[in-house]
Amino acid sequence: MSGYNLDRASTGGGVLVVTGSHFLDRMLDFWGYPDDMDLVDDSQGGPEANCRANFRFLRGGDAIQGCALYSKTVFLPALLAVETDRGCVVAGDADDANIVFRPHGELRFEHVVQRRGTLALQRNVFQLQIEDFVSAYRDGRAPLVEGRHGLESLRLIERLYASRKPMRADWYNQTTAVGAPTP
Repeated sequence: MSGYNLDRASTGGGVLVVTGSHFLDRMLDFWGYPDDMDLVDDSQGGPEANCRANFRFLRGGDAIQGCALYSKTVFLPALLAVETDRGCVVAGDADDANIVFRPHGELRFEHVVQRRGTLALQRNVFQLQIEDFVSAYRDGRAPLVEGRHGLESLRLIERLYASRKPMRADWYNQTTAVGAPTP
């Protein structure tokens, strides 16, 4: 009833903070801090419901580019897709998700990497993180995930919000190859 979720100052942001922060943590772990980035969203002064963050990494003379799409109004599959010169690697956002490689030019084939047997994770990942933190404190060691990792994610989110540009009003009429909105 207070309308706090419509006030960006009260919420700290929209879908980028709520949903995007988890992927951004993994992205930083995989590829490090991006060299360039930008954000388009539909915030119009409030918290955004839809956004697209674009990233560019310069590694060893090569450029890696990517984007992250987030929405509270359109279904987007929770997955990581990496397009390579030989094909596309897709991994779902679940502990037991398979990793699938789809080679270019071979529409009938895909290679699937999956767990063997019934060794699926039996425990909640967040619970494991809490247990590791408590254990690290008791053992006098650093936790597997340190506070500086969270600070890097927050620094990235703040930088994205500082560079935000408005999303085109007709973004929902435009789609990419995977059916996700483009700015």
